[in-house]
Amino acid sequence: MQGNIEPKKIYLASLPKWTTECSLHEYFSQFGIVMDVSVSKVYKFCGRGFVDFRDLMSVAQVLDSQPHKLNETQITICLAEEAGSEDSG
Repeated sequence: MQGNIEPKKIYLASLPKWTTECSLHEYFSQFGIVMDVSVSKVYKFCGRGFVDFRDLMSVAQVLDSQPHKLNETQITICLAEEAGSEDSG
């Protein structure tokens, strides 16, 4: 089931193991004001996270500036979907 897009939030995948919320905040702050950052601590979802921005322009800049790398590791970035939009079964 496809969920609604959250226009000010990006989904991150393929994050290096060492990635912290602080390191993501620092990196993505170059694109605009970061409101919230989360990195999955659950093993099954390791290497994934979310970044919330204050405005849409910041998200557009992030998406237009791809590819992104954290310490030489290319990460996957796309718009996030609303929580609960996919049924985990």
